[in-house]
Amino acid sequence: LISFPYLQKIVGGTEQHQYAILGAVFGLIAAGMEASMPAAVLQEGTTAGQRCVVATLENLPRRAQKEQIGTPGIIVVGRVSAGDFYGE
Repeated sequence: LISFPYLQKIVGGTEQHQYAILGAVFGLIAAGMEASMPAAVLQEGTTAGQRCVVATLENLPRRAQKEQIGTPGIIVVGRVSAGDFYGE
């Protein structure tokens, strides 16, 4: 299990959407989901500005921050998120 202070440290920044991703990830891992589960964040889906980041659940907050993923967005968790369904 990954501790909450560790997750806070890897996210950094103060953007509200980054903390929303962090909160979702923390909740899933705390509830027993494997930290190695594939996950994705899809920003502005179905628009010309659509962007997607795919990572393991534990690395998703860091990757989303690195790629500056913003809102609106949706988090997809599970094996389906590892597929190339987003045109990336």
